Amino acid sequence: MQAGPEIGVASTKAYTSQYVALVMIAVQLCDDSILKTARRQQIIDGLHDIPAQIQKVLAMDKALQTLAKDLLSDQKSLLIMGRGYQCMSYPFILAMELMSRRHLFGGCFEDQGSLVHAQ
Repeated sequence: MQAGPEIGVASTKAYTSQYVALVMIAVQLCDDSILKTARRQQIIDGLHDIPAQIQKVLAMDKALQTLAKDLLSDQKSLLIMGRGYQCMSYPFILAMELMSRRHLFGGCFEDQGSLVHAQ
């Protein structure tokens, strides 16, 4: 899979490319029964939709930069919590990006229970 050069410490595109590759392998290795055909097609269609979804997010770049600047410009630390499917991977990547680019202390927890037990 061609993801391009890795530029940042926490490379979101390298993570996403590896994740897509694993999904593609899993789809190929899964049992191809009639019952799973519809779900398999949903996954494949979802993979095809990724470039369009990324374009939508990139089109909001200036608005997201303004929002982040307004919310984070005078912050020294940030707590990021995830929930549900992939609750740790994207919050973790976001925390790493903020620590490397903005020199913020970034904590990442998967849910409120983890936060309570971390104290």
